[in-house]
Amino acid sequence: IALALDMIDLKDSILVRADMPGVKKEEIVITINDGNLNIKTEPDGKEEHKNEHYYHMERNKRPFARQVALPTKIDEENIGASLKDGILEITLPKAEEVIPEKIKVEVL
Repeated sequence: IALALDMIDLKDSILVRADMPGVKKEEIVITINDGNLNIKTEPDGKEEHKNEHYYHMERNKRPFARQVALPTKIDEENIGASLKDGILEITLPKAEEVIPEKIKVEVL
């Protein structure tokens, strides 16, 4: 199942919002590999239905995942994530660019 998301470029960070209806925070796995953001769910599969009879069932818990390329380097040590009302928000701080050291040139 594809995961719908928005990626917003803020001044100092990238904000990702993803729809995660019915997903518990413990089931969400977020990783960054080779400049890609990976979001997946690992449902526990322990949903139990007693004395219920289904005519049609589409809402079973299946894992889903999404990988998206990041537009810039990210400070991986300071990533934050929260889940509220079925929306996952991931804040990805942009990495500080390496400032080249000035080299003094001597005239001989």
